Amino acid sequence: MDRSTAIGRTARGFATLLLAAAVAVSTSLSAFAQGVPVVRDAEIEALVRDYARPIFKAAGLANDGIDIVLVNDQSFNAFVTGRRLFINTGALVTAETPNEIIGVIAHEAGHIAGGHQQKLRDQLDRAKTMAIIATLLGAGAIVAGATTNSRGLAGAGMGVAAGGGEMAQRSILAYQRGEEITADRSAITYLNATGQSGMGMLKTFGRFQSALSLSGTQLDPYRISHPMPRERIANLEVLVKASPYVSQVDAPALQQRHDMMRIKIAAYMQ
Repeated sequence: MDRSTAIGRTARGFATLLLAAAVAVSTSLSAFAQGVPVVRDAEIEALVRDYARPIFKAAGLANDGIDIVLVNDQSFNAFVTGRRLFINTGALVTAETPNEIIGVIAHEAGHIAGGHQQKLRDQLDRAKTMAIIATLLGAGAIVAGATTNSRGLAGAGMGVAAGGGEMAQRSILAYQRGEEITADRSAITYLNATGQSGMGMLKTFGRFQSALSLSGTQLDPYRISHPMPRERIANLEVLVKASPYVSQVDAPALQQRHDMMRIKIAAYMQ
């Protein structure tokens, strides 16, 4: 095996390792879903299905057999894998109104209706190819630099190899942020179609923004898979406030069921 072939193989392995974290994004949720601490409660499940039914219909998912799974977790989170929508009990307890949870469901419905999971897998394949090409080009420059005793060329080759993986990973994260914004906008479309307000979504993102500010955590907006809460609020605020249903509130009977659900979950979690 000549030196260039060996470096080329190393470069391909290097590119794969650089993208391992990005690939994990599309597989970790599926693996996690196999062992989630599921909560089974007929009353709560019926209520959440009542929240989801009109949203799924508006998203064209009414006949797609989407399962809703309650997860025993205190964090505010929801996600989809395949045709299953997982909602943490922490989200149900934290949300003060049905509209807040309905907004969460609408966002996740946007991911399902948009085929975002498959599109992310396709994007990962393209990014991996881009990283491999960059590392192979870099490897070629390293070999040429070693052959000609050019330290500058070899150094440039190393930079190209490392930079290719970084660029690929950033492209994946940028793509995911774009899909999140798309799902947010789709959610507003579904809420409008069902005569519901988007204020619950704004309240949820405002809660995230407050928690981030209080934590003092400094995030690089280019190294995360979701837009910053402030950016999401800015993207949605005009759409929400322009809706004829901006002031629509949940029916008192639905709010009462929601309050009883929160009490039940809080008692269970304690």
